[in-house]
Amino acid sequence: MNKLKSYSLLIVISSSLFLFAACATSTPPAPVEATATPGAEAVVEATAAPTVVPILEESSPTPAPAEPTTPPEAETAESGSDNTVEVVVTDEPVAVTPIEVTYFTPAQTEGPYYPVDKLADQDNDLTVLAGATGSPAGQIIEFTGKVYDAAGLPIAGLTVEIWQTDNNGVYLHPNDPGTEQRDRNFQFYGESITTADGSYSFRTILPGHYEPRPRHIHVKVKQGDQELLTTQIYFDGDPSLAADGVFLDGGNENGHLVMTMEPGQDANGNPILVGQHDIILSANLSGS
Repeated sequence: MNKLKSYSLLIVISSSLFLFAACATSTPPAPVEATATPGAEAVVEATAAPTVVPILEESSPTPAPAEPTTPPEAETAESGSDNTVEVVVTDEPVAVTPIEVTYFTPAQTEGPYYPVDKLADQDNDLTVLAGATGSPAGQIIEFTGKVYDAAGLPIAGLTVEIWQTDNNGVYLHPNDPGTEQRDRNFQFYGESITTADGSYSFRTILPGHYEPRPRHIHVKVKQGDQELLTTQIYFDGDPSLAADGVFLDGGNENGHLVMTMEPGQDANGNPILVGQHDIILSANLSGS
């Protein structure tokens, strides 16, 4: 009987111990959940934000820094874009070198035959007239020159006008008694606009001689509507120069109005006479 009581008491004690152990092991989950949930949220929030932002910044393209590393000039050279090259060239200033001014081109009379009814064709090639049926008679000449101001600097954008007789010494002018018999294949008047280096050029014929004047070409230089100089060009070796009152008026300085002509060829290989004649104005147009 005492053994049975002892066995029952042992069972009760063992059961109590089992229940106590079960309770001891089942109570910790609440603290685990309480600490695990905030911990997990903190980790996600802390790692998610810095992980996403840097990845977007590093993977996004950044073209802006790449553009300055390649200068526009280099891109132009590689691409070979003619339009771009032209823009760059025209933006660059034109370098000019002044000359030493030792004289001013003398003024001469305008004369009575400045054109009053200019032809529609007014370019710098007087040997080709729009609407003409042929070529003018006479020796073809070409001459070039530069226009400088009083400071010796070449001036761009000036209008150089010339007018002259045809091969027979006749002007296109109502006061010339022979104008109705003029060479209708000749232009008589032309204009040339000076370039960035002050250059002008003309293609015409050797003007015909008429009494009592030597051969000559009338010249007028204008800036817009303002007349800067009116003068004449003569030809070296003309025997009439020694007795011409217009040429001699003004003294030795008029020697600067004489142009020397040399044998040459035009663009098509045809024989012509070529000359060179600079014009130096007494006005300071460059502002220096």
